[in-house]
Amino acid sequence: MQSISQRLTNSLSYVFGANPQPFVQLSLSDGEQPPMFFQGSYAQAVDTARDEFKFLLVFLHSPPHSESSKFCRDVLSNPMVSSFLEDNFILWGASVLTEDGFKLSHTLGATDFPFFAILCHFSNTLSVNQQLMMMGYDTSASRGKAIHLHTIQGFVPREELLSLLTSFLEEHGPLMVAAKAEDTDRKQSRNLQRMQEEEFEESLRQDQERMEQREREEARRKEEERERANEEARKLEEERQRQLAIEREKQEQEMNRARLQDRKLRVKEQLAPEPEASEDTCTILIRLSSGRKLTRRFIKTDRLKLLFDFVFAEEDFEEFDLATHFPKRIFSDPSMTFEEAGMFPKAALFVDEKTSA
Repeated sequence: MQSISQRLTNSLSYVFGANPQPFVQLSLSDGEQPPMFFQGSYAQAVDTARDEFKFLLVFLHSPPHSESSKFCRDVLSNPMVSSFLEDNFILWGASVLTEDGFKLSHTLGATDFPFFAILCHFSNTLSVNQQLMMMGYDTSASRGKAIHLHTIQGFVPREELLSLLTSFLEEHGPLMVAAKAEDTDRKQSRNLQRMQEEEFEESLRQDQERMEQREREEARRKEEERERANEEARKLEEERQRQLAIEREKQEQEMNRARLQDRKLRVKEQLAPEPEASEDTCTILIRLSSGRKLTRRFIKTDRLKLLFDFVFAEEDFEEFDLATHFPKRIFSDPSMTFEEAGMFPKAALFVDEKTSA
């Protein structure tokens, strides 16, 4: 952190050249303290005064003038003056021996030293500029620049300097208050406009999001409807194919039954007539799968095929075996004779349907 001496040295170097140390030492040794000058260019000081809504007090120091050093020592370094200047102004100074100070002395019309000029710079404050015009100031020539409002030049005692500056602030201070209020209103208006624009943009964004959400939901609904329609079409097609398969199976079964019935009819027509009872015939009792019982005579030397054909013509199914109950015997060889099969002179059989393994 800079000491008071360092801060004063940096501040006063803008006014008193590169070596203000003797002036600083003198002030400190007397218990006095010169004001802190703005550390920056004149243009920067103007901008700072404008932004902080303060008047810019320009101090031009001319070392050749005999009263300049006395003014710095007796007036400018007085704590009351120093405090008043720092509290109420942006204080910027320069020596007329410097290029900037020399040019500014001509611009501000300095004819005597020490020299003070009070300036202000109100940007975008139409009402304040109108008041300045009503007070006799020409604001048109200083558009975009600082307006020169008041000048104090030559040696002025401490009490008179404070009185002059106080009177100026009392007369012109309301302008600064009005400028600050106008700027505050303008900023609030801009902020309000910005907030309204942001709210409008947010409303547009939300509307856009809602519209996109509705579009996504509509697309999802259509996709779900399409999937449901596809699923229903798939199920209808599956049902149609199932019905076609059932119909084909039914037709095939009917055709098989028709073929089977045709075969049974042909087999029945081809059966030899039942022989008359004799010592060479055997009587066979057959219980069909339906429980119906049939009795027929066969010659003992006939083949069992004749018995199978007889049963085939009467039974409901095509593949079967003939069997006895006890002891259980299964007859499946149609080439055997009735006698060889042990069915002479009689036998009781039942039909046993063959099942696929």
